[in-house]
Amino acid sequence: MRKIRFPKDEAVHPKGSEWWYFNGHLKSEDKKEYSLMASFFRMDMVKNRPKLFLLPIKVGYLIHAHISDIKKKQFYPFYKHFIQRPKEKFAEKKFLCNHYRLASLKEFAKGIYHLYIKNKRYTIDLIITAEKPPVLHGKNGIIDIGKGYSYYYSFTNMLARGTLKIDNETKQVEGLLWMDHQWGNFDLHNKQWDWLSIKLNNDIEIMAFKILDKATQKIIFYTSLIDKNGRSAIIKDAELESTKSWKSKKTGVIYPVCWNLKVP
Repeated sequence: MRKIRFPKDEAVHPKGSEWWYFNGHLKSEDKKEYSLMASFFRMDMVKNRPKLFLLPIKVGYLIHAHISDIKKKQFYPFYKHFIQRPKEKFAEKKFLCNHYRLASLKEFAKGIYHLYIKNKRYTIDLIITAEKPPVLHGKNGIIDIGKGYSYYYSFTNMLARGTLKIDNETKQVEGLLWMDHQWGNFDLHNKQWDWLSIKLNNDIEIMAFKILDKATQKIIFYTSLIDKNGRSAIIKDAELESTKSWKSKKTGVIYPVCWNLKVP
């Protein structure tokens, strides 16, 4: 498997699964706090779900983008699933350029991104700047996730500035984000995936994930530490377990919501 190349590999790949995933915290000029999660998905429906061979759908595009008002305890979800190619197609240029109908993610200079999402509940418009170099996880950016391998890198420390329009009020916001980009031909069906991104006060980050194959009960666990200069090291003998869960009344699915991470 080849090495990850920047900036070319920040753009789309003809693989079974791919996503660009942001999460982090924002604070407005009036000191209100918000959390942000925004993920862009591109899924090859033939490679991921062979039973859909009879349907004329090859590639599915999805956007999940959620805002939480911490003080009000208000959650503003946004889901949009495309089963056909968006009107504004992906563009494979020198830099990343993903266009969905109501959302876009562009890199217009090295390590500088523009994230824009608009829906009925809110509009977020951010300039995001990487403060550390990209971190390659696993062996040169390749990790084993069971049935297949994934290319995987992160920008663990990104400064975000821009505007958030919510409840008919536009606010100036700034904060810190973490971005993951993964792609490859791998099988995620019947899997439980716990993933954590942790930012410590001394400019050190920890990434940890645990994948449980519900059919075989096999567990894949990976933890890495990222230092102040963006260098990563795999942490051996770490442990991750969920300590509290929440059950959806609508679907009956049980989700872990608290974890205990032990790092020697």
